[in-house]
Amino acid sequence: MKTEEFCKFIWNLRESANISRPAMEKKWPWHRNTIMSYEKESRLPDVDYLYALSVETGHDFYDLVKMRLSAGLLQLHDEFVQPGIPTDIVATALKTDTFIYYDASDDSMAPTILKNASMSIEPADKTLKQGCIYALKLNAEVVPRRVQYGLNSDLSLVADNNIYLPILVAPAERKNIIIIGKVNSTTNPL
Repeated sequence: MKTEEFCKFIWNLRESANISRPAMEKKWPWHRNTIMSYEKESRLPDVDYLYALSVETGHDFYDLVKMRLSAGLLQLHDEFVQPGIPTDIVATALKTDTFIYYDASDDSMAPTILKNASMSIEPADKTLKQGCIYALKLNAEVVPRRVQYGLNSDLSLVADNNIYLPILVAPAERKNIIIIGKVNSTTNPL
């Protein structure tokens, strides 16, 4: 993840939780200009701010820390990782399959996931579970859908926006579904 992407992500996260910079300033020890520099000027925030953001938005703190690490010096791994730094910490932070990020291309999951919302997806979780939302590759496009099973084990991929019809998948056709992973969190744009 690039620095600019992370800064945009934390801006979207704060805005989607309807928390203004002045409100953050009143509750936490950062001036609104400092918060703006984290979000608009590609200045990476410290871990304390990520904790405050996690508390205010409900977004997973460890996910924010992993994204922050991958957007900082660790993205330049070979140049800046010094001898003596535990390599397992660096490898975990740089692991590309921990979470991946996509922006929702349509409003099919509105109001849960709005168009252009950033989705955090866990590619290791590809076992379709009832009621959970997964990112799927349909017609060369990544789309989120909620999983529902019928009485005869038919699979329905349901959009939360009722103008989109469910996609019914017979048991024999399931092997043709390309599952990107489970959607863990999302930030909805304003």
